[in-house]
Amino acid sequence: MPSSESISPLRRLSLLLRGTLFWLVFMPSILVYALLIVLAAPLPIAFRTALIRQWIRLNLWWLRLTCALDYRIDGLENIPQH
Repeated sequence: MPSSESISPLRRLSLLLRGTLFWLVFMPSILVYALLIVLAAPLPIAFRTALIRQWIRLNLWWLRLTCALDYRIDGLENIPQH
């Protein structure tokens, strides 16, 4: 990984803008989904879990779109099925 001194000013600006754009959606999404989860408290746990998973998918998609971050899960075959 290059040191911070070797990053060009244009690249540094790009990182700053992409990171800021991510946070501009991430923070309001926390507030919206937190309110939804509180309001969904009387509903079944399966519904609340689905709502949380939707928030996670939103954040992972937004990270991929704005910051070009992705993930890969290795070792799924080692997790028991039961």
